[in-house]
Amino acid sequence: MKRKLIVAGLIIAGISMFSAGSVFAAGKIAKSSAITEENAQNFALIDAGISADDVEMLQTDFDFENGFYVYEVDFISDGMKYEYTINSTNGKIIEKEIEKAARKATDKMGRKNPAPKTAQPEKRNKNRNKNRESGSVSIEQAKTIALTDAGFSADKVVFSKAKLDREDGVQVYEVEFYTADGMEYEYDIHAASGAILSKDIDVDD
Repeated sequence: MKRKLIVAGLIIAGISMFSAGSVFAAGKIAKSSAITEENAQNFALIDAGISADDVEMLQTDFDFENGFYVYEVDFISDGMKYEYTINSTNGKIIEKEIEKAARKATDKMGRKNPAPKTAQPEKRNKNRNKNRESGSVSIEQAKTIALTDAGFSADKVVFSKAKLDREDGVQVYEVEFYTADGMEYEYDIHAASGAILSKDIDVDD
């Protein structure tokens, strides 16, 4: 009986090792036929409109999500954190998220990079929106700011939310809209200056 138990244990262990090896092998095969890591990074940077020279941290991982092999590309630029999920076969952007960087970045070697400057994103957003003057922003102006940043006109989207709210003692506009290709855009816009505090872009479920 003891011998049978030992044999059964060895068989189970062998099956587990074979399964793990198969998964590893499948990942190796998938990566060998995928776009390169550098291409995935370039797709993300081009979509964000950022040069590689302006990136403070760049990290790329190869992973399996929801039935697809993907590249997860994360980087920080001008105090904003960008997270991209990119199809490893065709380079299509599956998901992206943009938010303020909360703390200092570290590179792959674990070295700390200079702290992101919080003033620079506001400067960039002001330039993008034709140097708006500081002051109170209306809800219609907030919607226009979001549309301009996303590159759409009002007749190409459907707004699902546009309201004034207070977050951490600061008044912000929460603006959300959908596009015809099934993407959902969510913006937090500073009610006083019109600066884009955060934005999130996802596939609409």
